[in-house]
Amino acid sequence: MNRPEMLVAYYACLRLGAIAVPLRTAFKFAELAPMLRLKPALYIGECELYRNVAPVDVGILPRQKRFVVDAVDDKDGVHPWNVLKQTAHTDLPTPPSYEPAVLINTSGTTGQPKFVAHTPDTLAATTDLLCKHVGLAMDDVIVAPLPMAHVSRLICSLTFIQRGVPFVVLESFDADTVLDTIERHRCTWTLGFPYQYAALLESQQEKPRDLSSLRVCLTGADVCPIDLQERVSSVFGAPLYNFWGASEVVGSLTFGLENGPVVRIVEGAQIRLVDEMGAEVPRGEVGELLIRGANASPATGMIPPQPSKA
Repeated sequence: MNRPEMLVAYYACLRLGAIAVPLRTAFKFAELAPMLRLKPALYIGECELYRNVAPVDVGILPRQKRFVVDAVDDKDGVHPWNVLKQTAHTDLPTPPSYEPAVLINTSGTTGQPKFVAHTPDTLAATTDLLCKHVGLAMDDVIVAPLPMAHVSRLICSLTFIQRGVPFVVLESFDADTVLDTIERHRCTWTLGFPYQYAALLESQQEKPRDLSSLRVCLTGADVCPIDLQERVSSVFGAPLYNFWGASEVVGSLTFGLENGPVVRIVEGAQIRLVDEMGAEVPRGEVGELLIRGANASPATGMIPPQPSKA
């Protein structure tokens, strides 16, 4: 669900002290079921995507706790989003900043689904690092067609809001729409995955738009071929840089300034490259990346397994 209501829901959870668990729209019921065994207090989503949640047992998610942000079909037994906005004002205590505020679902490199927890403290530390080291200016305009259930878009949105930089929310990725948006709103930054840039490049070559406002393009989450970096930079007239981040930690590294899988360590970051024995590797050697900091997730856990019927 890439729409303003999701950002509102994130902030509501932060204010309440509730835990937000964003669900990826591509997941079907079989993939969502293990996550929903956490017995969510309520569900907020789009009516079109609700069919993937509808089969959840009412003992886990009661009908009266299901809300959608667009048109409601009475037969679904769900409630409109507006009902939540009509709730009377309540004075709330400030929730602890060190307790989990969001659980991000990821399989990482293991293929095993797990949750990565972030607290208000880790989110605040992350956005502070990005505001300080990424180089956003007050006159920038951002378009980032990334899914809001992904940690990258959550962190980006919080950073843009904290920095006071306007950004365009697109419901989904469409190459033509992104390019038209850049031209219309004179966007200065764009973020995306490598496959998205490949589609953007093809669309721009078929139908050129005025992208002269762009000054930085960032990509991450996968290996970006150097050839793609070079072609995008040439056609778009703005450099395409690599940015590294993980669901567990973002902000300790910022984008590199040359082609290839290059990033830079930010000032004050606590980073080591170690071998199998935990010893630091010599300069130029391959090692495992260890990161410590206030921006790092305090906990990662496997999704609870299906209870035995025996």
